[in-house]
Amino acid sequence: MMATRTLPHRVKACTSSPRHELRQIPAVPADLHHPALRNSSHVFLDVRAPSPPPQTVKVAFFDGSTSKQVPLILNSTETVQGLMNKLKEQKPDLGDNLHLIYNGKPVEAQQTMAELGVKTGGIFMKFQRCVGG
Repeated sequence: MMATRTLPHRVKACTSSPRHELRQIPAVPADLHHPALRNSSHVFLDVRAPSPPPQTVKVAFFDGSTSKQVPLILNSTETVQGLMNKLKEQKPDLGDNLHLIYNGKPVEAQQTMAELGVKTGGIFMKFQRCVGG
C-alpha cells in the first residue's frame, strides 16, 4: 500500500466588505515544489493511456480517374505523408497535388493511421479541391 503525503488545507477567505480583501496565506516552503514550477500559477497533469504497439494495416488507394486500386501495407504509426510517398513511388503519374479522403473526410499530411482509426481493408481516395467561389 502506498502512502500519500498531504499538505494542510489553506483557504482564501473574503471579508464581507465591498472591497473583498483577501487574508494573507502563509507561504509554501520552496522545497515542496519542483524548481521548474516555482513561478507557475497553474499546473495540471495530463494522464494518458500507454499507446499500443504499432500494428500492420493493409489498406488500398482508389484512383477514381482510372478506377483502379493500389494495395498498400502500412504501420499504424505511419503518417498520411508516408502513405502519399509510397503512392508516388508506385504511381508517379499521380502528381504533386495529392489530396486524400478517408471515411468521407479529408485527411491532413501529419495525421497517423491510428489517429484516423484506419483498419485493415480501409480505402483512401483521391479528390480534387475546387478553386473559386
